Amino acid sequence: MFRQTGTYAAVLIAVLLAALTLWVLAPADRALADPPMAADAPADETAPAEADADQAANGDEQEAVEEVKTFTVEADRLKVEAPLDGVFEAAGMFPVSIVPEVWGDLEVLRAVPAGTLVAKGDPIVWLDTEDIDRQIAETEAGQELAELQLAQAEKELAFLERSTDRDLEWTRRTARIAQEDYDKWVDLTEGYRDQYLPLDEKGIHLRHEAAVEELRQLKEMYEADELIEDTERMILKRNEYYAERAEIDYEVQKKSHVYTIEQDIPRERQQHARSLEDSKIALERTEIMLPLQLVIKREQVAKACRDYERAMEKFAQLKADRELMVVNAPADGVVYYGECVRGQWTTGGAMEVKLKEGGRIGSREVFMTIVQPEEMIVRAGIAEDNLHEITPGRPVTVRPTGYPDEKITGRVAEVLVAPSLAAKYSITVALNATDSLALPGMTCKVNVLVVDNPAALTVPASAVHSERDEPDEKFVYMYVPDGEPEKRPVEVGRTKDDRVEVVHGLDTGDVILAGEPAEEDGAE
Repeated sequence: MFRQTGTYAAVLIAVLLAALTLWVLAPADRALADPPMAADAPADETAPAEADADQAANGDEQEAVEEVKTFTVEADRLKVEAPLDGVFEAAGMFPVSIVPEVWGDLEVLRAVPAGTLVAKGDPIVWLDTEDIDRQIAETEAGQELAELQLAQAEKELAFLERSTDRDLEWTRRTARIAQEDYDKWVDLTEGYRDQYLPLDEKGIHLRHEAAVEELRQLKEMYEADELIEDTERMILKRNEYYAERAEIDYEVQKKSHVYTIEQDIPRERQQHARSLEDSKIALERTEIMLPLQLVIKREQVAKACRDYERAMEKFAQLKADRELMVVNAPADGVVYYGECVRGQWTTGGAMEVKLKEGGRIGSREVFMTIVQPEEMIVRAGIAEDNLHEITPGRPVTVRPTGYPDEKITGRVAEVLVAPSLAAKYSITVALNATDSLALPGMTCKVNVLVVDNPAALTVPASAVHSERDEPDEKFVYMYVPDGEPEKRPVEVGRTKDDRVEVVHGLDTGDVILAGEPAEEDGAE
């Protein structure tokens, strides 16, 4: 029993100590607001209920205050940059290509490696010259032949010019003589032929009769003599021979006379007519062809002259092309393979193959570029919706991809707009003096400063509203301490992160709601 009473006492003492501790740690104002009641004062049963009601009212008021979040408009710096991907490009670049006049076989013997530092005039590519040297020798020999042919043609032309008039005159004379001869034959021979032919036939008979008669008379005379001398005998014998021969001649002449009438005379007539016609044709041909031959010869001489000039020109062109077979650096710098097009070295890999021994490069093909890396620019592509804000003169910050700790400043030098190309829109950046480790062809990150307003008025994006049917009409709710929030139309500018720039409609110090009013939230 005693032990149980002691336990109760210990518990009571602990409770009293805890209550005393709470009382000491309570705020002083609470102690003043709730003074201790007299020991003999009657207990007020309504006090706890009133305290609970006051506490509930204070809680509702605190909740209302927390629901109305406001924002005080103040001037602040608004800085907006457009991030781009860029590439370093040398300001001084000298494309290397060969533009031969006539030679097209450009076979590489060797080339200096990419990255080689060269001086202006240093050999950088050597081409095979065996075939062009052979062609030069053949062209030189052909040039000598063309010169001789030209001299020959000029001499022939000179002779032809001298002889053409004489030949024409002689041909006309020959034709005139042929006409005269024909007329003479017609007048003298053909004109009297009908008279001569009967006489010729009669003469044949007379000669035959005279021979026969002479022989008969000789025989009668010699037969009348009793003694015939040897001389008379020989004369008689000879006349007998003549008579026999005359008999045969008579037959032949008769036949010949027929042939003359039937064949010789028509043939002679045809021959004379043909000769006359030939002379006329020859005259006509000569009058046409000789002047034409003269014109042709003049054209041939002109062509020979042109051929000679072309041979001379080709010879000179081949010799000039021969000089191109050893390609020299056009400037001091570093050798890059290929051509840089808008900052991209797209042909470098292909040129590496072509510039090996046995490779072939094309006429007018840029196979190397001498780059001067001391002065560089940056080229970066931009989106079409950036065209209105990225303009020449804008400040730029560049960080090389390979050296991100470097920071290079510059400005937009040029905006290139080419809708027909793959890279439609791009900019070039002029860099300030720098000792960067970056080289042409390396990539970089580019930030173009498009807005830098040190006194911009920005508000939370949640404070800017628009009507459903008018999304472009923006407004904010002005905070009214003792009344309903008021709508105020505003003109907004740029948005950065969760802040919106207000260009017109607000001033520094204005207080707006940071979100929708509570009533509107309730309505929704």
